Amino acid sequence: MHAPKTLRGRTVRLLGFVSAGKSPDTWYLNRLKLSCCAADARTLRVEMRGVKAPDNDTWVEVTGVWQGDEVAAENPVPTMEAGALKPVGPPRNPYHDAPPTDS
Repeated sequence: MHAPKTLRGRTVRLLGFVSAGKSPDTWYLNRLKLSCCAADARTLRVEMRGVKAPDNDTWVEVTGVWQGDEVAAENPVPTMEAGALKPVGPPRNPYHDAPPTDS
């Protein structure tokens, strides 16, 4: 997954569920992508830096600066420097719906 270079350095907002990263100071924000059905679900993830990881499987909204266009073969996951984190409720259907927000 490669982000367009036009996003690099821009502030973005992402919604997803949390999983542990490769080191104590990183974690992943995840969403699931389907082609046909739940059996073929694929995890799309962004490595988060700069904010302490919430508990695994927690749904959150993260606002931060996109660093994602410099992915390497040894770590093909885009990255984001997180600035703000807000817990949100899980979606009714995690494969399609966006989580509810308080906006």
